[in-house]
Amino acid sequence: MYAVNAGNAVFVSWRSLEEDPAGCAFNLYRTTEGTTTKLNASPITGGTNYTDTTADQTKDNTYFVKMVTGGTETATDGSFTLKEGGSIFIKSNAGAAQVIPIKEGGTIHFVWVGDFNGDGAYDYLVDRCADDHQKLEAWRQRLYLRLSAEGTGRRRRQAICPVTISWMQWIFAY
Repeated sequence: MYAVNAGNAVFVSWRSLEEDPAGCAFNLYRTTEGTTTKLNASPITGGTNYTDTTADQTKDNTYFVKMVTGGTETATDGSFTLKEGGSIFIKSNAGAAQVIPIKEGGTIHFVWVGDFNGDGAYDYLVDRCADDHQKLEAWRQRLYLRLSAEGTGRRRRQAICPVTISWMQWIFAY
C-alpha cells in the first residue's frame, strides 16, 4: 500500500495478491487523529487504487484496506501513513514520485526499488553512469548506506550482474 500527495488529493494504491479470492473487492479506510473513516460508498472493484479528495493534508493520514468477499469484510495486512506535508513531489501533475535525497555524483542510469532486507520499507539501489566504471549507491529509506565502484574496464556496465545482486543483499543485511 502506498499513498502520494496529488496536489488537492491523495492517490492511494495497493496490490491485489494472487491468492485473493476471485471476485473480491476492497473497502478503503483513512485514520486521521484517531478517527477512522470509510472512504468508498460501495466496495472497490476493477482496480486497486483510489483518489481521496477529502484528506486534510496538514495532518498525518493512515490508509488501510479491508477485503470484501460475499459482502463480508476481512482485515488485510499493512497500512501506509502519509505524513503531514509529506515528502512527496508532483512535477507538473505528470506523475508522482517519492523524493529521496540522492547525492551529487553523475548521471543516474538505473534505480532499483524494493524491500531488499525484508523490513517492509522501500530500499533503493542507484546505478550511476561513469565514463570508465559503474558506481552503485545503496539507500535505506532516506539513509545513505554505501558506495561501490565496480572498477574500470568492465564491459557490461549497463547490466546488473550476480555480483551486484550479492553486494546489494549484503549491504541491506546491515
